[in-house]
Amino acid sequence: MEREDAQPMVLLTEADPLVGLDLSDALARAGYRVIGPVATAAQALRRLEEEQPTLAVIDVLLKDGRCSALARGLRARGVPFLVHSGCRRDQRLTVDFQGVPWLSKPALPTDVIASLDELVPAAAS
Repeated sequence: MEREDAQPMVLLTEADPLVGLDLSDALARAGYRVIGPVATAAQALRRLEEEQPTLAVIDVLLKDGRCSALARGLRARGVPFLVHSGCRRDQRLTVDFQGVPWLSKPALPTDVIASLDELVPAAAS
């Protein structure tokens, strides 16, 4: 069993409660500590101020709108993240999310976990 502080901590944003809970459970079973799921960009920014995640899974649109400020905050802190969204990568509103792994909804939790696993080395550096 890994020590809890050795487990990567993932900030999870998701507007849909059922999707958020399902993904949160899958991440926990895969050995990640989960912050969230959080449903609003404002709440996600507060959580980012309170805790330093190792990684993040973010949606482009949350209940209070785009989470562009969150993407910029994660980049400023050097926190690798991936997008898990129903928005298309080429939409104008996704400009703040370019250059990161992108999974279109619906994505299997195993696919999200596999993509996060690939980001872990970048989080350690």
